[in-house]
Amino acid sequence: MDHLDDAFIMDHELIEDLIKFYNNGDILSPKEKAELENVVNKNCLESSTIISNEGEYFMSSINRNTEYISVKDLITGMILAMDIVSTYGSEIILKGSVLNDHSIDVLQKLNYEEVLVYKSETEDEIEAYINSYVDCGYEVDKNKIKKLIQEVGTGNPLNVEYVEEVTGSIAQQANTNLPLEILEKSISKDDYLYTHSLNVALLASLLGKWVGLDDRSISLLAKTGVLHDIGKSKLDKDLLDKPGPLTTKEFNTVKKHSEHGYEILKNIPDLEREVLLGVLMHHEKNDGSGYPMGINGAKISAFGKIVAIADVYSAMVANRPYAKKDCPFVILDYLENECAEQFDLTYLRPFLYNIASSYIGNTVVLNNGEHAKIILVSSTEFISRPMVRTEDSFVNLAKQSSLKIVEVLPMLDS
Repeated sequence: MDHLDDAFIMDHELIEDLIKFYNNGDILSPKEKAELENVVNKNCLESSTIISNEGEYFMSSINRNTEYISVKDLITGMILAMDIVSTYGSEIILKGSVLNDHSIDVLQKLNYEEVLVYKSETEDEIEAYINSYVDCGYEVDKNKIKKLIQEVGTGNPLNVEYVEEVTGSIAQQANTNLPLEILEKSISKDDYLYTHSLNVALLASLLGKWVGLDDRSISLLAKTGVLHDIGKSKLDKDLLDKPGPLTTKEFNTVKKHSEHGYEILKNIPDLEREVLLGVLMHHEKNDGSGYPMGINGAKISAFGKIVAIADVYSAMVANRPYAKKDCPFVILDYLENECAEQFDLTYLRPFLYNIASSYIGNTVVLNNGEHAKIILVSSTEFISRPMVRTEDSFVNLAKQSSLKIVEVLPMLDS
């Protein structure tokens, strides 16, 4: 018990020192090596927490009833409704954390008999719900978005009831463990606009949850994602489907789509102002380099900032007719290191952290051809360069600049 509690108050520098000993091979005894692995694995619990711009951790309350449940009956995906602390008073697992195999193992080793969780479905119901969305619900929502955008493109008014219907379906996914790999599906040329709109809606609503927004805001973010590119319904399809680079004139034409979207939506009765501004501003940048107005910082709406991040990630993570998808960690590195000034860190850092943490446990391929397993993601810096374990050592990619992740293997291959 003492060893376990000590493990949780170890900082990253101490873990780094221990790993150096581990990697030297003969300095630590087998028992000490096992303890080190235990420390690193338990620190993976950070993947269950949510980080805000102040560096504190939180998650929005989810509208589910709470109940005490025996630790032996816990299942992955349940959401903790209480803080778990060590005998030293340090927080180990925070309220709002999504339980995984590691955290359940910790609760058992800490001799907890029961814990308070948000729980409204059985494991089978949760799994069936997620699988049903992956297998058919995703395609249904995409086709609904396709229908409403096509109708607007032919001059018909926006079907508001249809928007509400698909928005409700998407917003529900923010409270599930929907596998993010669904966003990496190949997108056909004919369906790119509709699939991208769905993916942005899913990511935006997830990011809303990760930064603690309420259910209404999460639902409105899903709606903003669905509608963010509706202005493209007014653009020539050949221009949107062009496989090569756009000319300056063509790009300037495409850049008008956010204004077209605003014009389509501005006179719709009762359409929420947050949605309208999010559609208009989703290409604005925090440093003023965006469009259509070139505004910066606080002048950009929160929804515009959130959808902007979701838009870029969604565009890069899926196969497109004109470009192959990028590795998620290549995209995260790009966002973290090349786009830090363009996006609001209040939203960018939680996005990076939660996307990266969703791949803990996956096997990845490094640029030297070696396979490794992701075991720890930093919550403060170098989020896109996690700690991995190769066949015989721990490697902190944040300190090994010559190494990087170039491919994430599906969990079934991990």
